[in-house]
Amino acid sequence: MLIVKDGYIKVASATVDVKVADTVYNVENMKKAIDAAENKKVKLLVMPELCVTGYTCGDLFLTSKLKQGAEYAIDSIVSYTENKDVMVVFGAPVYYMSKLYNCGVVAGHGKIYGIVPKSFLPNHGGFCESRYFDVYEGENIVLRVAGRDALFGTDLIFCHSELPEYTFGVEVCEDLWAVYSPSSYLALAGANIIANVSASNQMIGKGEYRKNLVTMASAKLVCGYVFSNASSGES
Repeated sequence: MLIVKDGYIKVASATVDVKVADTVYNVENMKKAIDAAENKKVKLLVMPELCVTGYTCGDLFLTSKLKQGAEYAIDSIVSYTENKDVMVVFGAPVYYMSKLYNCGVVAGHGKIYGIVPKSFLPNHGGFCESRYFDVYEGENIVLRVAGRDALFGTDLIFCHSELPEYTFGVEVCEDLWAVYSPSSYLALAGANIIANVSASNQMIGKGEYRKNLVTMASAKLVCGYVFSNASSGES
């Protein structure tokens, strides 16, 4: 929880069960996570990287069928938040100008408040994201995604109109590992919470290392850091 002027903001991280490239199955499990968060009066829910499709889709990311599935999933989740109090941050592939971006989508009250593309793409070990995704280095723009206009960019900070201290930014998985993490700039610009949608893989010793990394990021940036990792349903 993050202490603010009028009390507390309850945040949560949810790891949802996914099937690779099965957007219908994934959306249903995401909706269950949203319902559980709503029942527990969570105000900010963070779900994993690319959870609408699964992170390990490989070359399926380049197909029109998965593109259509991702659009369906984004629309379904955003629509599902319409009568909810919880704000949801979830991972999804977003297509723009013949390029594909690995993004964190911020949704609530039936709207897309912003889409944040991943800044650092890993290409080591089992990762080869540059094969599928691009890095966005331009200014914030407005995209048409799932039938809605949405801000798109790497330096977005989300604020509550009545609670000025309830501010958060978004980064995506590898961004946390980078020397110049986006969260550093977001915290300097006023973000009190960082939401990280991630699909960090499981390796010997990595779990403890990841926990320490998140802890140090929270301490260094003087913020709440909400990290959501992928489920065992990934390939």
